[in-house]
Amino acid sequence: MDMKIHPREADLVIGTFGRACWILDDIRFLREIAKTNAAVLNKNLRIFDPSDAYLAYSRSYDGERFSADAIFEGQNKLPIAMFTVWHKPKKEDKPAADKPKEEKTETPAPQAGRGGGGGGRRGDGNTGSGGSGDKAKITVLTEGGDTMRTFSSSLDSGMNRISWPLNRNGGRFPSWTDNTSADEDAPGTGGQVLPGRYKVVINFKGEKDSTYVNVKADPRVDFPLKDMRERDAVRQDLSTMTQHLTDAFNRLKEANKTVGLVDGSMGNAPDSTKKEIEKLGKAMKDSILTIQKLFMAPNDQKGIVRVSGALMDDVQKASFLLGTSPGKPSSNGQAAINAAKIKAKEVIGKVNQFFEKDWVKYQQKVEAARSSLFKKYEPIKLE
Repeated sequence: MDMKIHPREADLVIGTFGRACWILDDIRFLREIAKTNAAVLNKNLRIFDPSDAYLAYSRSYDGERFSADAIFEGQNKLPIAMFTVWHKPKKEDKPAADKPKEEKTETPAPQAGRGGGGGGRRGDGNTGSGGSGDKAKITVLTEGGDTMRTFSSSLDSGMNRISWPLNRNGGRFPSWTDNTSADEDAPGTGGQVLPGRYKVVINFKGEKDSTYVNVKADPRVDFPLKDMRERDAVRQDLSTMTQHLTDAFNRLKEANKTVGLVDGSMGNAPDSTKKEIEKLGKAMKDSILTIQKLFMAPNDQKGIVRVSGALMDDVQKASFLLGTSPGKPSSNGQAAINAAKIKAKEVIGKVNQFFEKDWVKYQQKVEAARSSLFKKYEPIKLE
C-alpha cells in the first residue's frame, strides 16, 4: 500500500494491504548500485559501507508477556553490525538458455529485514540467503590495527548479509570431548567491544575488501566511558584466565591419550613388564580424572548436580555477573571474579604438580622399560 525510507537508518519500510509492516534494513547498497549504474557489481567481491551499530541494552517489557495472538508485536533490530557483501557469480553459475524454467536459479536477494513474526539470529555469521556456500574470513580491527574479532561466514553468489554481534575474541571453555567438526584454531567468543570506529576486512577465494563501521554506545544509558573501560579490562582478564584453564584441561586430555598409546605399544613386551606399565598407566588415568573433575563434572555423570562446586561453574557465574551491568563491575561481580581466581590458582597448581612429579616418574619408568614394537621370531625348524 505504501513505502517509506527512514531518513536516518536508510531502512525501507513497506506497509501491506493488511496490517503487516515489513522493514528491509539498510538499503545503502542499493543506492550505491544505482549511483554507479551497477558498475560496482563488476567487482568479484565488495563489502558495502554499513550503518552505525549500537551497543544496545534491553530488558523485559512491562505488561503482558504471554499474550498469545492478542497483541501484535514486531521484531526489534538486533544489537549487531550488519554488512552487505556482494560476491559476483561465475559465468558457469548462470542458467543455460535451454534450461527448464522451473529449474532457473536466481541471485539470492538480501533477506536481512524485519516484520511481524520474523525470527532473528544472534552470533557471527551469515544472515542472508542461508545457503551452504564457501566460507569467507572476516577480521575486525581497531583503527590502531589491533585484531578484535575473527570469524568465518558462508558466502553465496550474489548479495549476502553478514552480521557481527559487536563482540571480541575470547578464551575458549574446556570440553570433555574433542570437537573435530569445529575449527580448533578459531578463537572463542569474548565480551562486547568498546565504542569506536572499527575496520572490517573480508577475505574470500583470494579476493579482499574492507570497510569501516562506527560502534556507538546506547544513547539511553548514561555510563561514563571510563567505567566501560574498567569493565572491559576485567572481562579481558577473565577471558585470559579462562583460556589458561582450557589449556590446562587440554593438557590433561593429551596425557590421558598418551597413557593409552603407551599401553598399546607394550604388546610385545614381557608379561611382567606389560602388567607393571599398565598398572602405572591406570594410576595415571585415575589421577588425571580426579583433577579433571575439579574443572567440571564429566559428561557421563548420572543424576542432577545442583551445586557441583566445580571451577568452571564459578567462572561462568563470574562472567554472568560481569555482564549484568554495562558500567564498571558490581561488587557481587568483583567478588565472584576474585573467588574464581582463587580456585583457579589452586586447580592450576594441582595440574602443574601432577606433571612435575607423578607424570615425570611415569615417563621415566616407561622409557626405562624400552619395549620394542617388534616381536622376535625364532627360526622355524622342520625335521
